Formats: sequence, structure tokens, C-alpha cells
Amino acid sequence: MKTKKHMKLIGVILCLTMVFVGTTIAFAADLDVPVTEDPIDEYQYCRDARADLHISSGTATFSASAKGYTGVATRIIGTCYLQKYSGGSWVNVKSKTGSSNSLSLYISSTKTSCSSGTYRTHAVFTVYSGSSYETVTVNSSSVSY
Repeated sequence: MKTKKHMKLIGVILCLTMVFVGTTIAFAADLDVPVTEDPIDEYQYCRDARADLHISSGTATFSASAKGYTGVATRIIGTCYLQKYSGGSWVNVKSKTGSSNSLSLYISSTKTSCSSGTYRTHAVFTVYSGSSYETVTVNSSSVSY
């Protein structure tokens, strides 16, 4: 026999189950979104931009890449900077510039004899669509050496 108490209990259990399942699905969906300093979806011409840094035995390898949307982007120009944190701000140590008349650009360089400190890669890309353009800036994680 089902009483009012049993029906209320079943109703509460069903509600809690629906809340738990809905929260779990929403949380799982959030895990698929990459965490970047600048959300890339705000750009019209650039679909992806990244900056990386690796330091080993005093040699820093810094790189950055940008990819444009097919049928939209026509040219990419970029400068990749190795920066060191000094005196409360980021200071350029070395840079390399590149350009491409295709949908992607990859820039890479090395710096030997790095002194101890905190470094990062900072990259600035200009992605063109015909004569229009947008500027995309990305940073790597900082690396202490």
C-alpha cells in the first residue's frame, strides 16, 4: 500500500536525482572548454592561437602558433617574444617575427645562457581577412628557472 509519506519520499528522491544528474551533465560539459587567457571564440578570423615555453640547461625554446578560419583568413603576421619577469613587469629578452599567406603560422626560436628567473612566451598575431584584420595576443604559462 502506498501512503502519502511514501509518495512524498519518492517525489523527493526523483527531484534530487534529476538535480544531481543535471548538475553532473553541466559540470562535464564545462570540462570540455579549454582554459585560455584570452577566449579564442571572440575572434572572427583566428580560430586558434597558442604560446609555449620550455627551458632546459639554460636554453629556452619559445614558440607560438596561430590558425585562421578556412575561407576567412588570408594572411597571418606574428611576433613571438621570450620575456623575463623583472622589476614588477615583463621585459622582452628575445623575439622572432614571421608571416604566412596561408591559414597557419608557426614561430619558434631559442635563447641560450638564460639566467635564473621567471620567463614566459608572449605572442602577438595580426590575422587578416582581405584588408581587414584583428590582433590576437597569447601568453604561455610562466616558467621559473
